Amino acid sequence: TIMVHPNEDRELLDIEGGRWEGPEIVDRIRDVHYRFGSIVIVESNAAQEYILQFTRQQSAVPVEPFTTNKTAFRSAAFGVESLGTEMSLGKWIIPCDERLRMDPEVKQWVDDCLAYDPQQHPGDALMASYFAREGARRRRFKARGVYVPTMTR
Repeated sequence: TIMVHPNEDRELLDIEGGRWEGPEIVDRIRDVHYRFGSIVIVESNAAQEYILQFTRQQSAVPVEPFTTNKTAFRSAAFGVESLGTEMSLGKWIIPCDERLRMDPEVKQWVDDCLAYDPQQHPGDALMASYFAREGARRRRFKARGVYVPTMTR
């Protein structure tokens, strides 16, 4: 779960990883939505499509699909690499204590980031942060020209 600040900084709020059965995944999606008021991005390939369907059927959680395939792999690789660029510019806020200790899930994500190899599939936590960033980017408010009447004398 990330929060995007008005200056476009991204703050890592929560990471959960594990091997869960479908119903537990849906329960966790609902829990994250209720705790953070988040819009949830779910990878929508193969079995993941069922998670999307079940979540929509069993809750009012706003969930959006994110499709990856062989064609999208190149753009995903570029997208994952762009996370590194954002991080090098200080655009990601990563939670840690004053001694730079992190929650084990956050540490795994940092390790995934540091171990990224464009020739290998990225770690799950790293891919999830890419999905989250892209979901936030897609939903960003796009300003449109607005007519504002003015008084003339």
